[in-house]
Amino acid sequence: MNETQLNSAFANQTVVITGASGYLGDALAQRLTGTETQLVRVTRDLSRLRQISAAPSPTGCHDIVGDIAENTFWCDLFDRFDIDTIFHLAGQTSAYVANDDLAQDFHANVAPMLGILNACETTARPPTIIFSGAATQVGVTEKGPVDETPADSPDTIYDLHKLVAERYLNHAVKQGAAKGATLRLANVYGPGQQSGSADRGILNRMVRAALNGKPVTIFGDGSQIRDYVYLDDVLDALLFAGGTPDSLKGRHFIIGSGVPNSISDAFHMVARQVTATTGDDIAIEYQPWPEQALPIEFRNFFADISLFKRTTGWRPKIDLEGGIHQTVAAFSNAPAPIQRAQNA
Repeated sequence: MNETQLNSAFANQTVVITGASGYLGDALAQRLTGTETQLVRVTRDLSRLRQISAAPSPTGCHDIVGDIAENTFWCDLFDRFDIDTIFHLAGQTSAYVANDDLAQDFHANVAPMLGILNACETTARPPTIIFSGAATQVGVTEKGPVDETPADSPDTIYDLHKLVAERYLNHAVKQGAAKGATLRLANVYGPGQQSGSADRGILNRMVRAALNGKPVTIFGDGSQIRDYVYLDDVLDALLFAGGTPDSLKGRHFIIGSGVPNSISDAFHMVARQVTATTGDDIAIEYQPWPEQALPIEFRNFFADISLFKRTTGWRPKIDLEGGIHQTVAAFSNAPAPIQRAQNA
C-alpha cells in the first residue's frame, strides 16, 4: 500500500495499535506516523515505547499505558476515543512459555480479545479489528501449500489460545459487534527490534549472530520447509485488511510469501549475505535438535495466499534473498538491539 492509498484508507480515522512496543506494533506505528490518522499506541511500558520508537509522541498520536486483559481498560479507551480500527498485535509469543504457564498465556492471548469485544458491545458503530494470529494454529503440517481450508488442530497451548481468540472475533463479526479478520502470519523477518521470545524471529537472530561473527546454527539437517515473509509485506497485509473491512467477514487468512524454502537454504543465504557485507567468512554449524523441541518445530509449511490476494488486492513484493539483503544492511548499520518485553 503506497503513501497515497494509506492516507486515503485511514484519513481522519482513529487507529489503535496494541503491542505498540513490540516488533510488529512499533513498525506499524512508524508506517502510520505522518498520515492523517489519529494514532493510539497501547503499551504496558511507556518508557520502553519511548526508547524504541523512531517518532515518540508525534502529532496526532496518543500513548496509552494499561493492561489490555482488563475489561475496564477497553471500556475507558472506547469512552475516550471514537475508535475506527484496532490492530491487535500484542500477545505472549513463545510456545514454550505458553506450555509452562497456561493461565498466564490465556491472560495474554485470550483475555485481551474478550476485553475488546465486550467494549465493542457498548458502541453504536462497530470498529474493525485486525488480529495477528499464527500460521501454526492449524497444527503440524506435513507439506504445502497450506490454505484456509484444513481443519485446525493446534499442537501447542500458544496456538490453541490464538485460535480461541480468533474464534471469539469471528463470532463477534457474525453478531455484528465488530468487523475484521485474523491474519495468520508465517515466519516474519526484517529490520526492526529484536523479539523477546527465543523461539520467534529466528531468521533475524541468525542475521544478528552472523554480523557479530558468530556461527549460523541449524538444528538437525535443516530440511524442514518454512515460509519466510518480509516485514514490509506483512505491514502491507495488515493495512490492506484494515482498509477493506467489509470484505473480510471475520475469516482467517494465511499470510506468507507463498514460496517454500528449507531452513538450511535460508540460513545459508544469511551466511552468504553477511560474508558479502563484512568480508568475514561465516561458519555454518549443524547441531542436534534440543530434547525439549516441540513437534511443531518439525513441520513443513508454506502458504497458499491466493484467498487474501483475491479478497484485498494485496501481494508480497520482497523475495527471501532480497529481504535478507535488506535486513543485513539495516542491522549492520544499526545500534545494538533493544530487547522487547514479552506481551508488549
